[in-house]
Order: sequence, then structure tokens, then C-alpha cells
Amino acid sequence: MSAITTAVVTLAIQDAEVLVAAARHAAEAAGVTVSVTVLDAGGHLLASGVTTGPC
Repeated sequence: MSAITTAVVTLAIQDAEVLVAAARHAAEAAGVTVSVTVLDAGGHLLASGVTTGPC
């Protein structure tokens, strides 16, 4: 049986906002609607965003 290793990286709010912006850009390019949420290791909200896609 192998061990599972989990890496935890500290994110600043600015880093989380960059991740949300990149996800929103990719979703808009694909023409889909998404809701993006970035949480810290404790489950606290760092950033979120929503795109509007075709209806």
C-alpha cells in the first residue's frame, strides 16, 4: 500500500483573484457559464466569480 502525500500551498487573496480571472476567461472562451470559488486550506472563501453564458 502506498502513502498519499498532500501539498498545501498558501494563497494570497490576489493569487486567488488571478485564478478566478483565468477560469472566467477560459469559460468565456468556451462559451459556457461557470461559478468559480477559491478556498483556503481551512475552507474559508478567498475569491469567487460567475460568468454569464448563452441563455
